[in-house]
Amino acid sequence: MIHNLILLHFFLPFQAPLHVAFCLLPTFLGATIRHFGHMMAGLAEVEASLRKQNIPFTLLRGQPRETLPAFLKEHQLGAVVTDYSPMRIGKQWKAEVAESLGSGTPLVEVDAHNIVPVWVASDKQEVGARTLRPKITRLLPNYLTEFPSDQLDKYPHPPEKMPRETDWAEALESLTVDHSVGKCDWCKPGEAAAFDMLERFTAKDNGPLRRYEKERNDPNVKAASELSPYFHFGQLAPQRAALRPGAREEP
Repeated sequence: MIHNLILLHFFLPFQAPLHVAFCLLPTFLGATIRHFGHMMAGLAEVEASLRKQNIPFTLLRGQPRETLPAFLKEHQLGAVVTDYSPMRIGKQWKAEVAESLGSGTPLVEVDAHNIVPVWVASDKQEVGARTLRPKITRLLPNYLTEFPSDQLDKYPHPPEKMPRETDWAEALESLTVDHSVGKCDWCKPGEAAAFDMLERFTAKDNGPLRRYEKERNDPNVKAASELSPYFHFGQLAPQRAALRPGAREEP
């Protein structure tokens, strides 16, 4: 995953253990068990992948301003790397965490969700896609580049003790959300499923990408990518999709 790769290269020079944590709230806006189920199934896959690389994953329960600083103190961690979110509540969480950490612990924000970082693409609120699109297009040669090839099989500085694996079933059951909306049958969660969907969409012979330009707005034609859930939950990087062989070829 792109997030994982960024973190690896950030921490390697310090020869320090790398911990990955996710703060889980019992409810979030109007999200149902369908949203949480998709997200947490993807996180379970991330945890399994990280453990193979000597990187512990911890599911924290509660508000980030309370759980994250305590987690850093418990494990004697020296820095925090977080992904960018344009949502007001996400900005509030980061501001509260930064205040709790104080000036002695750096908090680094990266935009791993977008190809061109938001703060680079534009320095103001755009009126629409027509004004933002040309700005992004001009920057693509600098940012739409291949991923580093030096993937790590094992992180060389593991912690003294790995935590117990997360009980994902119990975590899902603990949520106070609407359980009446079940999971999707067509959308299997996780990074592996995301790559399968990308492969289906960009298939050279009969992939929906061949019809996407002209027929994507026709509900009677199967021309959509169906990748939005994977982009939304960070299970597939848009950069990875854009670099997929065939994705930038003319239909």
